[in-house]
Amino acid sequence: MSHTLIVVPRSSFCKIALIAIVVLVFMGTSLYAQYWYPEVPRVERQKEAELRLKLKTNLSAENKAKALLDLGNIYFYKPLKKVNDLKRSKQYVEDALAIYSGATKPVWQNNALLLLADLHCAEDSLQAAAGVLNKLDEPGRLKLHLLLSFKYWLRDVDYKQADYSAAIGHANEAIVLSKKLRDIKSGLLAMQYIAVVHGSQQKPEAEKELLQVLRLYQKAH
Repeated sequence: MSHTLIVVPRSSFCKIALIAIVVLVFMGTSLYAQYWYPEVPRVERQKEAELRLKLKTNLSAENKAKALLDLGNIYFYKPLKKVNDLKRSKQYVEDALAIYSGATKPVWQNNALLLLADLHCAEDSLQAAAGVLNKLDEPGRLKLHLLLSFKYWLRDVDYKQADYSAAIGHANEAIVLSKKLRDIKSGLLAMQYIAVVHGSQQKPEAEKELLQVLRLYQKAH
């Protein structure tokens, strides 16, 4: 069963929030309050025991790294996770990245770096998460800019203006990359973030921006 849950900052207009919800429902995406951005694909929790047994065998460096990453993934997405779950997840991901020394980046490495960035965000270390950007390829950077834009908008701090500026900055970077990569959906999501931030700042243009995003979603089918 899918759930759509939107966390709206206390300063937002109700009307802006309603339009944002309409846009998200129109996207037809299963959304969670903490995962309103392109998340790393989840590994099934039932695979944990299998992965632990696998690590006891004689694996290549890459296969061992992938098994560690999958365990980190399981702990990160664990329901009702605790601080220790996040610590274990981070250790698995860091171990996965540390043991692989191939000259070329394997396919799984982008997901490992994106998960590490998300773990930094869970520790409220958004600057550390941004430090991962230069280690990613362009599609990975696009996803991380979207993640950071969302996290800066959502973060609960007393003084929000700096966070709002950072959220818009990362969204604009995502728009540039989305055009280069011809990723229409990610570009629209970044535009939506900007509109929602403007709504949180109680700027009158937010409603017009969100309605424009909805029209563009419709045009892009």
